[in-house]
Amino acid sequence: MRLRSRHLFCLTTLLPLLATAADTLTVAMSDSWGMPLAGYQHTPQGMVIDRGIMHDWYAALGKVLGRDIRLTVVPPQRVSLMTRQAQIDLRCFGSPQWDANIIKQQFQWSPHVLLSVEERLVSTPGKPLVTDISQLQKLRIGTVSGYRYPLLEPLFEVGTLIRDNAPGEHQLLEKQLVGRTDYSVIRLMTLHYLQKQNTRWQALRPSPLRISQTDLYCAVHKRASLTLDALNQAMQTLEKQQVMATILRRHTGR
Repeated sequence: MRLRSRHLFCLTTLLPLLATAADTLTVAMSDSWGMPLAGYQHTPQGMVIDRGIMHDWYAALGKVLGRDIRLTVVPPQRVSLMTRQAQIDLRCFGSPQWDANIIKQQFQWSPHVLLSVEERLVSTPGKPLVTDISQLQKLRIGTVSGYRYPLLEPLFEVGTLIRDNAPGEHQLLEKQLVGRTDYSVIRLMTLHYLQKQNTRWQALRPSPLRISQTDLYCAVHKRASLTLDALNQAMQTLEKQQVMATILRRHTGR
């Protein structure tokens, strides 16, 4: 009887832990994101995301789903590795057009658009604004490591443009201000945010030439405990509640 009681105690103790683990959805967050999309804090356990659009969105999504969402902050290369090795359950703020075929086959994308982001070339006042890609000849372009820029990739490949990488957009603009690059590719959302935070960024000007305009979505891994139907229902609920619009106003004022 004592042995049975001990086994029963162990089982009843473990069941809530197992249920909690099963209910948790894992997300891999790249540490190259910056505000207003994501802000990070260094802790003894590592880097954690504690503010920003992405932080607030995942919190709202988890609440509607009734699931814990664990945000694991890692370098961009590690995000790709975790994605290929099926170590994550959920992805938001991505696009299927960014994925290699092997990754596309692993995920199911929700048709609900989270938000749309636009990338432009930015420069200091001494540089002419760019209206056509033909103006870009033998110039140094600031880019984020690991990111692809379909409009510019052919020019990088043949040496018409020189790619100058940085870990994230904030570092790109630091290099831009001190003249280490001719232009940098930046999200307008990030530029507007930084210019509101500090007057030193107000010297940077976006060119009319649009480098990209991308709709961002959420996707769920085919092996995840979360179904695509459940994700779509949650996304629809959040759309009706205008949650993303509220989050954007909170962090960008727009």
